[in-house]
Amino acid sequence: MPATAAVYRTVRNTHERLTEKEPLVFQPPNGDGPSVLVDSRHAFQVIEGFGGAFTEAAADIFYKLPPDVRAEVLRAYFDSSSGNGCTL
Repeated sequence: MPATAAVYRTVRNTHERLTEKEPLVFQPPNGDGPSVLVDSRHAFQVIEGFGGAFTEAAADIFYKLPPDVRAEVLRAYFDSSSGNGCTL
């Protein structure tokens, strides 16, 4: 049975908010279309990092938190020894 991936879509100004769609079905390559080969023995690029964002809404809520809780959130996000260590 081929592997599948769940697909969810969100579209601005519509009713679609994390709406589940038809799953993506991975078929074995047969030469008729594009395919992706993953070989963990070879690295072709370096991942510089992963990140996140504070949106305007999140910043508004963040500002309403007590100062000690704001400091805790910042430590959890940016501190490399006791948090996630985000730097970019």
